[in-house]
Amino acid sequence: MAFSTNNNNNGSIGFSTLLKGTIILFLTAIVLVVWIGSTNKEPITKDDSQDVTQENPYKKQITPPLSSVPGLEISPIPTSAPNTNPPLTSSSPPVKLEPSNYSKTPARKSFLSEVVFGNESLKKLVSKGWDGDPENISLDLSEYPQSMLQKIYTNEQERKSAFTIPQEIREIYVPDQAQQEILSLIKTARKEYIDYLKLKGVNSKYINKIHVVFPEDDSHISTDNIPDATGPISETKDHRGANGLPTGDGTLDMHISIANIHNDARILLASGILGADSSMEIYKIARDMGVRRQVYHEMTHVLQNAYEKVHEDEGDYSSRLYDLEKEYFLHWGEDEVKSSNWTNWRNADIGRERQAEGVSFQVFTWRYALSQNQANVVWDYLFGRLSDAQSLLAEMVTVFETKYPSYNPDSFGTDLLNHVNISSEQSVTNRDTLRAIMTRLLGMPAYLGYLNPMSVDDSSDFWLELNK
Repeated sequence: MAFSTNNNNNGSIGFSTLLKGTIILFLTAIVLVVWIGSTNKEPITKDDSQDVTQENPYKKQITPPLSSVPGLEISPIPTSAPNTNPPLTSSSPPVKLEPSNYSKTPARKSFLSEVVFGNESLKKLVSKGWDGDPENISLDLSEYPQSMLQKIYTNEQERKSAFTIPQEIREIYVPDQAQQEILSLIKTARKEYIDYLKLKGVNSKYINKIHVVFPEDDSHISTDNIPDATGPISETKDHRGANGLPTGDGTLDMHISIANIHNDARILLASGILGADSSMEIYKIARDMGVRRQVYHEMTHVLQNAYEKVHEDEGDYSSRLYDLEKEYFLHWGEDEVKSSNWTNWRNADIGRERQAEGVSFQVFTWRYALSQNQANVVWDYLFGRLSDAQSLLAEMVTVFETKYPSYNPDSFGTDLLNHVNISSEQSVTNRDTLRAIMTRLLGMPAYLGYLNPMSVDDSSDFWLELNK
């Protein structure tokens, strides 16, 4: 899911190398209970809220309104997904879906432990009059609501379960034959993605460069047979040779994780678009949908890389496709919102993941010829379920940008890890859980991209740029 590379010319400066992908794996899997609670907090002043109204990059995508920022004008996250499919010529979809098949029940809101804990921690710091100095963070676990902590502990156990492929369906994921089917489908999905780009009128120079940076070669794709969250994540990174080291040839490898495939398949089954049948055939169709969802996301990272390489060939070393998302870029403790090109790789991660989630949704709805209702429901189950976490994270961003402009929120997880006293928690497992969720806050830039996927309505500039 993350695009990682050590080549500075493509604008990524080690985010995935530093985190080895652990952050994003946790984000996309969580479909749990909603936490509802409130704590004492110092409200932002009216003058601050007026500033945020002008500058808050997330005002288009958040629901409900940020209660801690009186007067902030924001629009809700899209509750429907406008039909992404212009009248494009396409081969028949992989399976024929009954248009009437979709869940009539909204997706259950996800509980993201790290976002809940981070938001609560920031509220407590504000109420204590924190001055923004990391060394002055002082929090004790006893200050946190016990009910919230218990939900976090329960959530982590359910998260592991969400990523674990049940024994009864492992035969379509783990055995050699299943692995070969998945590898074959990865190549098929690669072609489908490129077909979609052609149908959208993407300039051939970018499509040609995709074939250069991500050759249609078995040595550039992989999957795994690890049926739980302990395995590698889906990601695109620099091509590795037989010795496991980067070859430096400018090409990319794509790994598609079966745990990530299963998680997507599970969500899509819950959306009801495959009906109520629970046969192995249906599970296999859902698996294939999961493979496509994963590949379409990663192919967008390939496209982003190809775009950069085309412009570098033309002597332009500053053009980045994800810079189209500057509306969502933050200061990250700097005086100015900087370009994502080397000077602020955090903003690059926001743009990359926002685009990858949005484009993969468009390609998916096209490939499976989803009806408008089905597209709406799939959007809700993939993204709408995250709206509570999105709102909490946006609230955190708003506070950081307005009250603590010199503080880099990307270090908040590390600062909490160093300054929250968790010794009162008797359970070793629970203490490990708390350390894990604080560490995951290091992925805040990617979270901001995932929780604000590029909607269809927001994608016109993206496609226009690629049509040039």
